[in-house]
Amino acid sequence: ILLKFNIYLSKLWGSLHIRYGNLKKTIIEPILKKFNIPTAHQHYYTAYYIEGIIAIIKEWLNQNCSEDIETIAYVIEECVRPKTHNNETKTAPRK
Repeated sequence: ILLKFNIYLSKLWGSLHIRYGNLKKTIIEPILKKFNIPTAHQHYYTAYYIEGIIAIIKEWLNQNCSEDIETIAYVIEECVRPKTHNNETKTAPRK
């Protein structure tokens, strides 16, 4: 069972790498390096961020895109880089 699970994870990670390789290489990896995330752990962080962004977009679609795109972009940005951690006083866009 463990072997089958490892094969599944390997295929899944390979699929994510192909689909989101550019996002990973140009955006996520430089951020992880900036914050000194160990190389051995970076694939976990990458998967976390990509899957989280996808989950937000799926939920927005499930809600029939009831919020404007600027609000969704704000939510994603806040999840990735909360204002409480970067000393910004940014507020969500209003409809």
